[in-house]
Amino acid sequence: MKRFCLIGPVDKRFIVYPLLKVLMHLGKTLVVTDDGVYRRFDEGYGKRFSVGHSDFIVEPVIDSNVLEEVKGIASGYETVLYITTNELPESCDKIVYCRGVDKGLITPDVLEVLENKEYVQVYITLAKLKDSGVLKIAPGKGLLEYVMACEDRKMFLPTRDTYYVTMISTLFEDKLGVPKSTIKGLLQRED
Repeated sequence: MKRFCLIGPVDKRFIVYPLLKVLMHLGKTLVVTDDGVYRRFDEGYGKRFSVGHSDFIVEPVIDSNVLEEVKGIASGYETVLYITTNELPESCDKIVYCRGVDKGLITPDVLEVLENKEYVQVYITLAKLKDSGVLKIAPGKGLLEYVMACEDRKMFLPTRDTYYVTMISTLFEDKLGVPKSTIKGLLQRED
């Protein structure tokens, strides 16, 4: 089983939706999040629901009770994907720290723990960055259209946008165990 964590107080849907489109074809996925926006995928806006091959747990804080619940059911999944604002679960195979430029940061105590782990940092912002060599996602019109279409249809839609292929490959290819060409095929796959 693989454990991924996207942590940070910014909108991570631009990464999560195409990632879930790929993960749903690689096995059963458990999504654990403190972001209520994912409740949009449930017809009744519940806190426990399924979409395709993904089960969701939505709680305001990913605390020890939620982590115990996950521990009890995690063996039934190929991947557990944590999407958190400021909580860093232990034993993650891949950590992506999603941040803004100024105040879009995790708290100092969590940052200290994070800095003792291997992680990838991604800026999600429209602002110009001083360092052009950092990973950045600028949530422009095309990305917003995809996110909104997924939410409107309550499913993770196929896409031919090469931006998503490159983004998912850059961030996760090493841990997904599939090459970029497969990621491309999974993103385009009709359900």
